[in-house]
Order: sequence, then structure tokens, then C-alpha cells
Amino acid sequence: MALAGGGVDVGVTYHQDAEGAQQTAAEVREQGAEAVIKRLDLDDLPTAADAIDVLADEGGVDVLVNNAGTGAGGKAIDLDGRTGHPGREC
Repeated sequence: MALAGGGVDVGVTYHQDAEGAQQTAAEVREQGAEAVIKRLDLDDLPTAADAIDVLADEGGVDVLVNNAGTGAGGKAIDLDGRTGHPGREC
């Protein structure tokens, strides 16, 4: 919200919690900034990249905050890009 309060428009992505994304976007708008919402599925990386392209096309991306998480520990560089787990398949 600090970014939105500073006048930065925000792209809100979500995987399953559409209602939470709507609430976040509403809070961004209350701060006087624009918000665009897109569903993002990191299991399908080309589609995820397309979602970022759409956000960029709808007003540009000045800052990208990746708030995606997994239940796995370790360095991101060591995680399998498909499963999100350290070097192993699901």
C-alpha cells in the first residue's frame, strides 16, 4: 500500500484468491492509484509471462513485486521451476 500511497499504479496477481485480489485492488484505489487484476498460474510459466505482458500493456510496469510463495525452503535458484521444490519433481 505504500507504493500505491506514493502514486504508483499496481498490478495485482493471484492464483486462487480472486476475492483477496479484489480487496487488495480496492485498497490500492483508495490510495488514489490504479489497480489491474490478473490471474497468474506459475505452474504454466508461458501463461504467467503473458499475464505480466498484459499488465505492462495496460499501463506499464514500473515495479514488480513477486509475492508468490511455496512451502519449500531453500534458495530460489535451487528450486525446480515447475514444482517449486528443491530439485525434485512432484
